[in-house]
Amino acid sequence: MEEVTLRRIAALLGYDPPEETLLEFLLAGAIDPNPHRASLIEDVQNCVFVHELA
Repeated sequence: MEEVTLRRIAALLGYDPPEETLLEFLLAGAIDPNPHRASLIEDVQNCVFVHELA
């Protein structure tokens, strides 16, 4: 159901995304609501993550 809704919205906005990767296509084009916040992946890669707090 969600896939059909996303496809209709994409079509209304003029997008013609590939069939197999609609969600990834839409997420890649989405605006980041927290552009200045470091991601968890970046924290772990840079050893900022404290495992004991997880």
